[in-house]
Order: sequence, then structure tokens, then C-alpha cells
Amino acid sequence: MVLQNDLLTEERAIVDHQITELLNQLALLRSKRNRLLPISRLPVELLTHIFRLLQSGETDSQYYKWIYITQISSGWRKQIFETPGLWGKIIQLGPNRVDEVARDSFARAGAVPLDVYICIESAT
Repeated sequence: MVLQNDLLTEERAIVDHQITELLNQLALLRSKRNRLLPISRLPVELLTHIFRLLQSGETDSQYYKWIYITQISSGWRKQIFETPGLWGKIIQLGPNRVDEVARDSFARAGAVPLDVYICIESAT
């Protein structure tokens, strides 16, 4: 009985490995398909301008919502993370709180000038 359980465990591990390989292949195929879409042929400068327009439409308390577009495609994510100019505005939602996004923004902004805003809520 122990030998049979060991064999079943080994078989499950093999199947899990095959599933992982197939999921990786599927991710590569999706990425390749996305690169063939017309939007993937937009010049980097135009796409960066579009990202800046998206940023400018956010209120201070919701400013970092624009970052969700990094989940659309790996190409956009790479471009956004590697464009320091998109990270120069840093908004803190409290004087005693430095959140992860603000820390990442400091790092990604590189040498660009920073605009740092701290939102202080009144206790009244």
C-alpha cells in the first residue's frame, strides 16, 4: 500500500510538472499574439504620452490606479516600469505612512525631478 501511494504521488508530481510546462507555453503564445496586435506597433513615445494622460485624470487619493494598466500586457508593464518620467509624482496618503508604491516610485523615477505630495487628513 505504501509503494502504491508513493507511485501515485510521483505520478501527480509528473502531471503537475506537465501542467506547469503547458501553462508556460500558453503564456508565451499569448505574449506572441499580443505583439501582433496593432496597438503593439505604436511608437513608444505615443504610448508613454497615453500613459501620462491616464495619470493626469486621477485624483490625488486615487492617483496610483493608473498602474493597473501594467497588468494588461508584459510589454506595457516593461515600458511603464522603465520610463522614469512616469514615476516623478509621488503621493503619500498620510504623513506617517510610506507605502510600497511610493517606495517603488522613488526607485523608478531615477534622476527625474520629483513632485512629492503628502495628503494630511484633518482630525475634526
